[in-house]
Amino acid sequence: MLHKKIQHYIRQHEMWKPKDLILVSVSGGVDSMTLLRVLYHTKAMHKGILKVVTFDHGLRDESKDEVEMVATYCRQYQIPYKIIPLHLKKSTNLMEIAREKRRIHLEAIDSFRIVTGHHMNDQAETILYRMLRGSGLDGVSGMLPVQGKYCRPMLNVQKDEIISYAKLHQIPFVDDPSNSKSMRGKLREIFSHLEDIYTFCCR
Repeated sequence: MLHKKIQHYIRQHEMWKPKDLILVSVSGGVDSMTLLRVLYHTKAMHKGILKVVTFDHGLRDESKDEVEMVATYCRQYQIPYKIIPLHLKKSTNLMEIAREKRRIHLEAIDSFRIVTGHHMNDQAETILYRMLRGSGLDGVSGMLPVQGKYCRPMLNVQKDEIISYAKLHQIPFVDDPSNSKSMRGKLREIFSHLEDIYTFCCR
C-alpha cells in the first residue's frame, strides 16, 4: 500500500518528530495532492502538524481555479493553508524564476520541514538531467530524502503507484499543460524512448 511505503520512508529517514510543523507544497497536480491525502490520513502515525502552501503563478486563466481546488480540499479536511500569488511574466527562463520565487516564499514561512511531492521517476529525471549537464559523481547521485529544511517522502514511490492511488481514492487533481514543454517534460520524452530501447534490446 502506498501510504505504508511513505510512512516507512518517513520513519526510515527521520524526516520529522511529533508536533513538528510540516509545510506541504501543493501544486494541485496528482503527485502533491496524493501526498497531501496520505499525510492527512496518516497523521496519527507521523504526528506532524500539517500546513499547506499553494502558488498561483498567474500565467493561465485556469490558475485561480487550480489554487481554489487545493483550498477547497484543505477546507474539507480543516487543514490550514495559504495561497501565494507569484505574479509571473513569461520569459525564457520562466521555470527557474518560478522555482526560485517558490523557494523564497516557502523558506520565509516558519516550519520544521518543507515537504515536496518528488517521487522515484522525478529522481531518475534529475539524475539524467545532471548527467547531460556533465555533473560530477555528487551531482549524479540525485535528490536526497532530507536536504536541509526540505524532505521528499515519496522518493521510494513510482509515478504509476501515485496515479493508481489517486484514482482509487478519487483524489482531485489538475494537469498543467505547460509541464510537457518544461525541462522535466522533455526528459520524460527521452525516458519513453529509453524504455523502448530497453524493451527492444532485452526481449
